[in-house]
Amino acid sequence: MKTGLKELSVRFLIGGLAVTLSYVLAVGSPWRLLGGAFAAFPAVMISAIIITGLDEDSAQVGKVARGAVFGMLGGLVCVCATLLCLTSLSSWILSILFGLASWFIASLTIYKIFNKPD
Repeated sequence: MKTGLKELSVRFLIGGLAVTLSYVLAVGSPWRLLGGAFAAFPAVMISAIIITGLDEDSAQVGKVARGAVFGMLGGLVCVCATLLCLTSLSSWILSILFGLASWFIASLTIYKIFNKPD
């Protein structure tokens, strides 16, 4: 799949709107958890599926969606690892780094376990 300026612009717009909305909800809502829930909105996945669907067939869209499942499961690991680190170390920078490393390792592990070669 080639990535042109149009595709990058769509991804940037959707992702940017999702991040902005989550921030507005987080600071403007009496329920801080609501902003966190919107921060997990899968804007990147939705834009990837839209763009892939416009350029490729359903089989390719399915592969993108399957990869999104692996990444989102890794995201769950990231959130749990970050929360665990925040409660035990009280360092938000280390917690974010630990969470991102956990996401990367978990996503790759899940991919290796469940990905079947074509």
